[in-house]
Amino acid sequence: MNVTVVGSIMVDLVAHCGRYPARGETMAGESFAIVPGGKGANPAVACMRMGCAVTLVGSVGKDPFAEIALAFLAQSGVDTDRVYRTNSSRTGTAFIVIDASAENTILLMRGANDDLPVDVLERSSDRIAGADALLVQLEISLPVVERAMAIARRAGVPILLDPAPAQPIPDHFLALADFVTPNEQETKTLTGIDPLTPEAAAAAADALHRRGARQVIIKRGSKGCLVSAGGQRQNIEGIPVRPIDTVGAGDCFAGALISAWLETRDIFQACRFANVAAALKVQRSGAQSGVPLRKEVDEWLKTLPEN
Repeated sequence: MNVTVVGSIMVDLVAHCGRYPARGETMAGESFAIVPGGKGANPAVACMRMGCAVTLVGSVGKDPFAEIALAFLAQSGVDTDRVYRTNSSRTGTAFIVIDASAENTILLMRGANDDLPVDVLERSSDRIAGADALLVQLEISLPVVERAMAIARRAGVPILLDPAPAQPIPDHFLALADFVTPNEQETKTLTGIDPLTPEAAAAAADALHRRGARQVIIKRGSKGCLVSAGGQRQNIEGIPVRPIDTVGAGDCFAGALISAWLETRDIFQACRFANVAAALKVQRSGAQSGVPLRKEVDEWLKTLPEN
């Protein structure tokens, strides 16, 4: 199974604290780490750990943070030959504060991610058109995302669009994708509906279908996810865990989802698999280092009643 990911490459500066500091307040934190991240790089690692071969198309600067990001990707087995090196910007950075409940606040400096030229996609069209699936997000420029999806669509390659971070997008973006996987905040941005209940999530899925989305998976955090596909709908319950770090959980879900779907061609089964992968991830620190291995997901799946 070959997956191409077109998306962002970041380095996360992560601070843990008991509570968020108030505006203007100075307080002591509990720990700090510099770790690789990015909504393109994170699911690329997840796909690798689920058993896929992965090519990542993205952009970094020529600075020490680029070496941190690329070294972990290489260690994970992700093909970074198509990563662009820009002279214009520093590697993207995310400043992340995580409190005792594992909730996070993130300030993004997209940096080099905004420098990825559309013509790099043309030079990488063989990797996109020759993949078994394309995975894209919105942490790079929208014209680049659109071009990647257009290349894949022309070649008949299935596309997963994770519309993150939350921002308005035109209907044709949704129509280009085979799978659209917003979280609660992104769902509200795209539909105006806050999917706090299964009924509200179903209404939001209907709204996304009307806008052109084929198969919709609304991620509802600890409450699980709503899957709406092929005229069928299922609420997949969340898995009770004690979270430590929720950063990258949605990215892990996306990578696990497309990997499982490529094997089973069953979106409901793939979402159950992705649900477990994300539950394992939030119990570990690091958007990439916290991603579980395939065998760990398989072992936990065997313990669940529906399996």
